[in-house]
Amino acid sequence: LYGNWQLSYVSDKSMPFDVLYPIDRRPILMFDKAGNVVSGNTGYNTYNCPVRINSNGIAFADCTVTKMDCEGPGEAIFMEDLKDINNYRFTDENTLVLFTDDDTVMRFTRIK
Repeated sequence: LYGNWQLSYVSDKSMPFDVLYPIDRRPILMFDKAGNVVSGNTGYNTYNCPVRINSNGIAFADCTVTKMDCEGPGEAIFMEDLKDINNYRFTDENTLVLFTDDDTVMRFTRIK
């Protein structure tokens, strides 16, 4: 998981993905080397979350987020979805998929 990941899919169908997350406003996950903190940006604000990881289980908790105004519902959807994630899987070395139970919620692409 260590590294940087950019959101490439979200299961929310309220609006097209490119409208929720314009190319320059896509959320980023950055896992630290120790594996117990994830940080990044929501497209508008920065956040920090303690994260618990074991085998394929993962849980994000008590995220702190800066309070800059943002356009549209994308940030709220991203932060709400993170709260419900409980497992993950790699479909290849550059694609991380986050699930709630067996439902795909978000997909991320590794970035340099």
